[in-house]
Amino acid sequence: MRIINLLPKVEQREIKLDVITRQVVNFWSVVAISILIVFLLSLGGQFYLRQQIASVDRLIAQQREALKSSDTQELEKQVTDLNAQIRLINQLKSQHLEWSKALVELAVLLPSDMQITVLSLDRETGQISILGNAGSRESVIKFWASVKKSSYFTGIDFPLANLEKPSSITFTFKLLADKNELTD
Repeated sequence: MRIINLLPKVEQREIKLDVITRQVVNFWSVVAISILIVFLLSLGGQFYLRQQIASVDRLIAQQREALKSSDTQELEKQVTDLNAQIRLINQLKSQHLEWSKALVELAVLLPSDMQITVLSLDRETGQISILGNAGSRESVIKFWASVKKSSYFTGIDFPLANLEKPSSITFTFKLLADKNELTD
């Protein structure tokens, strides 16, 4: 169905121009309203973000104050003291010789008919002095040979006086403990 417009051409043109004008005005009104809405949203976003930043700044300031409190400073002092104690323990441990390893090795190497009566240990030099009794000369020689082969001992001082009697011998030895074997 076709619409026939019986108005004169000039009025038809005016009506078309009025319609186009209304459409252009409506378009620009929508654009202006959209720009206004975007502007208002950005202002609202800025306001919200400023509040959030202020809130975070207050939290940071509170946390800084908490870190400056005496409780935190006391904890820091305790941590510092504990670290100093740990360093001291590690230093002592590095200087410590585990004589038990050497004593176990001596006990293993000692023949059954020998007894140690005096045992002296010098931590500074690592020297071990042994005085004892043996049932026979062979036991003393066997002990000397075993100690000489052991990786725990070096620098063995074996006086010939240990071999003067064939039985009921009072013997003395001086040896150095290998510090590499006694640490760790």
